Amino acid sequence: MRYNYLFALLITFIAQVCVFGQQRDIDSLAEKSYAELKALFYEYLPKDKKVAEKVARYTLNKAAKKRNYEAVANAYIRLHRVFIKDIPQAIKYVDSSLRICNIYDFKELQAENFNNLGNLEYRSYNYDKALEYYLKARKYFKKTNNKSFYFTIQHNIANLKLKVRAHKEALTIFKECLDYIEENKEEKIISFKYLGLLRSISSCYALEKKFDSVSWYNKKGYSMAKAHPNFNELVFTHLEGGNQYLKGNYEVAEDSIIKALPYLKNLASKGDLAIAYGHLGRMAKLDGEIEKSVFYFKMIDTIYTTTKYRTSDPRQIYEYLIDYYKNKGDLKQQLYYTEQLIGIDSVLTKDYSALNKTFKENDLSNLKIEKEKLVFLLSEEKTTFKRNTMVLSVIILLLVPFFIYLYIKKINNEKRFHQIINELKLKKEKPEIVLVKKATRAILGIDQKLIDQILEGLKAFEENNDYLKPKLSLNKLAKDLNTNSKYLSKVINKFKSKTFNNYVNDLRIEYVMQELQGNSQFKNYTIKAIAEEVGFTNTETFTKAFYKKTGIKPSYFINELSRIKNAD
Repeated sequence: MRYNYLFALLITFIAQVCVFGQQRDIDSLAEKSYAELKALFYEYLPKDKKVAEKVARYTLNKAAKKRNYEAVANAYIRLHRVFIKDIPQAIKYVDSSLRICNIYDFKELQAENFNNLGNLEYRSYNYDKALEYYLKARKYFKKTNNKSFYFTIQHNIANLKLKVRAHKEALTIFKECLDYIEENKEEKIISFKYLGLLRSISSCYALEKKFDSVSWYNKKGYSMAKAHPNFNELVFTHLEGGNQYLKGNYEVAEDSIIKALPYLKNLASKGDLAIAYGHLGRMAKLDGEIEKSVFYFKMIDTIYTTTKYRTSDPRQIYEYLIDYYKNKGDLKQQLYYTEQLIGIDSVLTKDYSALNKTFKENDLSNLKIEKEKLVFLLSEEKTTFKRNTMVLSVIILLLVPFFIYLYIKKINNEKRFHQIINELKLKKEKPEIVLVKKATRAILGIDQKLIDQILEGLKAFEENNDYLKPKLSLNKLAKDLNTNSKYLSKVINKFKSKTFNNYVNDLRIEYVMQELQGNSQFKNYTIKAIAEEVGFTNTETFTKAFYKKTGIKPSYFINELSRIKNAD
């Protein structure tokens, strides 16, 4: 404890020295709270890093004087953000913050610092170290309730999985992160993260060669990025260019990638630029433009030489350059690119083997945790076995009648289907003959001649399939038959033994069943299309009419017809 106290005093002294020369410039900060200082820092960070640094150092000095060590730790985190491009200096600030957090057990800040260290190692291409720090950060965040930051760590781990081509595992994590953001709807805070996830998911689908999914996410990302002040939509233009390249649409791919090049060149990280040059070089090679392809591949080597960024699959590029200079007889350049390839290969092998090893060790650790959970669950299961057995028995007793009902329904449906088929067959062979009784006038109160006229009209109505017309009504049909709706309704009720609506619906259903049996094109229609074809205004009305007429649903009737045909 004595050591911890001395260390805290040392931190206080260092902080005071750091800001001594700047006091006069920032007197205006004296009245601000820690929350206001934090807001001010992040306001200036993207546009004026010098002012942001002054605010962070003032916060550090104030917190050190007040012995507010949590604020001290946060101030060091902010200073690391100021010096994010100076990685060694940034690491020093994170280490200082981490020491404070370890002394006072600031778990959430410990996790944030490990994540920051992981990001810095990732920027330095030390992927194995980055993963170790991310896993430590995740371990700490599991102890807190900060789910937002936990999913940030998961996102970082998924990026590393993507590095080792474990894209299916990465995709699962990216989608979990995306679901979390969408469920919490924190657009103002995490829209940048959201766009980053869309980008990552697009990359995963590209590796799976699911090109339509890639385009879907690129289109969504492009649209959202245009409305975001700090996220350039050309990120998704570049991704879609790569997608079109993989699909073989080289003209479209080249156009998209070239549009994105100015943006990619201005990025601090040159990874995406190297990927873009790779696509352009390969397309030039396919077109036989040798010098152009060599230019793009040499640009990738320049990126590696200046930034140490390594493409994941450099062999094809460097072997092409080696062969190019071999054919030219340029031994010096041939040797240079051979040495470059050997160097990159060895580094990649080391990076990815270390990453895979760490993932495997972590997976083993997770398996041990799962084993402990299973042991606990098994012990709990012994105490709840009787209760679960009883509950299961009740469920089974309830389900048995239900399954019996389903079985009986299935048998009845099959029986009814075959009955319908036979009826249709008989009806086709022996059409129904309507016998007109002369004594009907006394019953209906309509002149016999008019009854005969209406029945003839109905016969023509049926033979011409006029019942298929949409929006058919009793009044409209009565008008077409030169009678009134009252007389027409009486005749239909008497001779068809149905109401007008049931009469028309039954004719339509019989027509549908005959067409489904004999018209191969009709079988390919959807239920909705069939309903509209025979005059129904919507699918629901058609389905109800079909069931009322037949006792089975139209989907079952169609499926049974298909099954019988396939069996034959």
